[in-house]
Amino acid sequence: MKKFLLILASFNIYLLAAITSFKVTPSTFTVGDYVTISITADRDGPISFFLANSANLVHPNTGNIIGGVYQGLHRILKAGRDSIYVAGTPGNAYSNAFTANPKSPSRILILFNTQIHLAGDSINRGRSSISLPIFPVGERIKFNIKLTDIFYNESPYSDTLSVNVKTDDPYAIVQNPIYFLPGETSKDIEVIFKRATIPYQLSPNDKRVLYGIPSNSNFKGDTARYNVNSPFFHVRAGDYSKLLILEYWDSLGIIQGEIFDPGNEIVGKISKFKPHPSGLSFWLEALACDRYYNRVAGNNLRVSLNFETPLPQGSSVIPETVSLKDGRDTIIVNITSSGLYSCYLSDKDFYIESSRELVDIRGNFYNITIDPDTILSCTQLFRFILRYYDASGLQANSNHRVFLIPVLASNRNQRSKGFLSDTVFNLTQGILDVYLRYCTTIPVEEISIKVIDEIGTAPFFSEPIFVNSFSAGETLLVYPNPFGNVKYTGVKYDMLYIEFYLPEPSDVEIFIYDPFGHPVRKFKFPLLSTGKHKIAWDGRNDSGKKVSSGSYILIFNAVKGARTIYKKTKNISVIW
Repeated sequence: MKKFLLILASFNIYLLAAITSFKVTPSTFTVGDYVTISITADRDGPISFFLANSANLVHPNTGNIIGGVYQGLHRILKAGRDSIYVAGTPGNAYSNAFTANPKSPSRILILFNTQIHLAGDSINRGRSSISLPIFPVGERIKFNIKLTDIFYNESPYSDTLSVNVKTDDPYAIVQNPIYFLPGETSKDIEVIFKRATIPYQLSPNDKRVLYGIPSNSNFKGDTARYNVNSPFFHVRAGDYSKLLILEYWDSLGIIQGEIFDPGNEIVGKISKFKPHPSGLSFWLEALACDRYYNRVAGNNLRVSLNFETPLPQGSSVIPETVSLKDGRDTIIVNITSSGLYSCYLSDKDFYIESSRELVDIRGNFYNITIDPDTILSCTQLFRFILRYYDASGLQANSNHRVFLIPVLASNRNQRSKGFLSDTVFNLTQGILDVYLRYCTTIPVEEISIKVIDEIGTAPFFSEPIFVNSFSAGETLLVYPNPFGNVKYTGVKYDMLYIEFYLPEPSDVEIFIYDPFGHPVRKFKFPLLSTGKHKIAWDGRNDSGKKVSSGSYILIFNAVKGARTIYKKTKNISVIW
């Protein structure tokens, strides 16, 4: 800028004497306030204003001398001791010196260690533009944080201000919080990044950001920027020094069991190996990593998957050796018998081995028993027994979730019209033994129950179940009976369920009496719609207290006006 001013001055040297006076008033002011510029000259013409000690412009930065006089209001945004240089047809000159004081601090400014602070430059957000920074993982990276006014001039605060510095690298080591003591305007900090963005780790759009949040809500935070529009930078992975195994749950490499966690220098991943069914293939992913478990690309390695004990006959590992050309490759494994198998990756050229991982192989097919296989819809409980076996036909000692789906017996790819009372269970030591109900609006339906699980076992189907729907107005179901502290095949039923069908809209009353005829509980439902309904009794009386164990009488009455639709009586028992 000074070179430009000197050239401009030499070009117009013959004009210097044309400006006879040039003054800025007042001589002390606050940045952003209007000051008066007064000029007298021997000739008229356009003029431009510059700050003498920097490239920052005066606002506005132009004027026009008319009749030998110029007087105008201008704003100076850069704090400090300075003067104004004027250049134009009437001549060139410097004003008197003045002092522009910063405003009260209202924001922070974060600079890379190679950036220059541009005080008063709001257009560039107070910083010079630099090349896109690329930092190595694991090294101490310096940043500078300044306390500034609205125009990015350093400005001291009268109190202590803390700033929390954050980054989207979850494993970065950041000095936190940063304290500005009264009178301080600048702090240097060091950050150690551990999760790389080059090569990308989790997404091709990986970038890194660093930002600061002041504790005082009256202050604006800031994000480190290498230019005015780019608040990000990159971190490059280190040298190849580790191997990592990641597991997928399926044979297609789609459902990821373990989550890659670059920057986590302890294990490099999240979650554990999950049981796999014997005889079914699953994927393992091999990764070449730096010391922080960032994937390292550009390697042409020879890495093999090793098992510490021989695999059963019929098992396979394809391929046995991978090259990791892009820092990663996949291996398809199939193990035919149940057990725990310890495996690891090894690179014999660089003498690098991964940590040992346990592969848990479990049974791979089910067997279902249903009793009875002819049931009444919504009313009749049936017993459902599910057993889990390995490839050798032995019951597997496995604990995992299973999901039950009713399908048509004639088309197992199509769900049935009805629904099961429960559909998600935990298999315990390879067995599930429960009572279920199936409800449907179809008068007669033949279904099968499809079993799938969370560990990739092939789906299994029960033998067909014949379902009848009860007739309108003829059936009142009360179950389980007895109820309370009662278990049916290990399942506790502490509620009494009352199901009924109304052939037409009706008022429903349900009365429960003790053996002596004393009223215990009363339910009233005005004008219920046609169709099936269900209510539950928790064994409490109208006052909310549990009734005593014993026998009770339930009277069901459906009426419409003065006409009885139907009335039924049931004996029920409560056991606590």
